[in-house]
Amino acid sequence: MSAAAALAAAPFEPGALIDLVTREVSGIVTRPVVFLEAVGVTRAHVKFGDETLAVEMSELQNRAGPASVPDYLRPPADFKPNWFLHPPRHPPIEPLRDRLRQAQEHVARLDEAVTTAKDRADKADATLRDARLVLARHTEADRAAAEAVAAALAKGHTPTAPDTTPLAERDAAKRYHIAVEDAATSLTGALATARSAAREAHAQIHAAARAVIVAIAEREAEALVELEIDVANRRAELRALAVFRPANAAGSPGSEITLPFALLDLLRNPVHREATASQPGWASLYESLVGGEVDADLEPPLSVPG
Repeated sequence: MSAAAALAAAPFEPGALIDLVTREVSGIVTRPVVFLEAVGVTRAHVKFGDETLAVEMSELQNRAGPASVPDYLRPPADFKPNWFLHPPRHPPIEPLRDRLRQAQEHVARLDEAVTTAKDRADKADATLRDARLVLARHTEADRAAAEAVAAALAKGHTPTAPDTTPLAERDAAKRYHIAVEDAATSLTGALATARSAAREAHAQIHAAARAVIVAIAEREAEALVELEIDVANRRAELRALAVFRPANAAGSPGSEITLPFALLDLLRNPVHREATASQPGWASLYESLVGGEVDADLEPPLSVPG
C-alpha cells in the first residue's frame, strides 16, 4: 500500500491524541499517545513521551472524554508529524567554509593582479602624455618654420633652408608616440580584463558566503525542529491532562482537572517576535563572511534545551 493510500485508510488524523490500550501482566493498560502515521493497514507509528512506538492499529482507540480538544491545545496548522521519524539534517558547513576560503584567496590574487595592471596602465598613460607634449612642440616648430618661409617669400627673399635635425627628431617623436599609444591601449585593455575577472571573483565570494549562510540557517532550522518536537510532546502531555479523569473519581465533586488561568492565557496568546528582530545578526554574519572572517558564525546559535 502506498503512503497516500495508508494515510487515506488511517482511522486517525496525524497529531491526534488517542489511547493505546495494551494487555499486560498487571492487566489492561491505557496510555495517551499522539498518532503519527499508518504503516500499511494493520500497524501504525505513535508518539509516547520521547519515544516513537510501532503498534498494532487494533490497539488504538479514540480517547474517552470531551468530544473536542480546546483550540489552544491543538497542534499548529503546519504541524509535520514526519519530523518525529525523519528530522532534517543540515549540510556540512566546513566544506562550504573551505570553498569560501578558496574564493577569498583567489580574489586576493586577482586584486593583486589588478593593482599591478593599474600601475602599468598609469605608467603608460603618463608616458603617453609626455610623448604628446614632445610631438606638440615639434608640430609648433613646424608651424613656425612654415610661417617663416611664407614671410620670406612674401618679402621677395629666399627662405633659409630648414635644418634637417629637427625634422629627424620630429619623425622619431611621431614613431615614439605611436608606439607608446599602442602600448597604453593594450595595457588599458589588460586592466579592464583584470578588473572584470576580479568582479566575477568577488561575486563568487558573495555566492560562497550565501551558501554558508543557508547552511547555518538550515542548522538553526534543524535545532528549531528539535524544539518543535519538544513543544509537540509537551502539548500532547497538556492535551492528555485536559481530558484526564482520575481513576475511581468519575462523577465525584471536583474530579475534573482544571488548568490555571495563567497557563490557559499563555497557550492562547503565545509570545511573538517581529521578523526583523533577528535580521541584524544575519546581516552582520554575512558581512563578516564576505569580509574574510570565514569561520564567523551566528551569535549565539539556537540551542536545544537538554
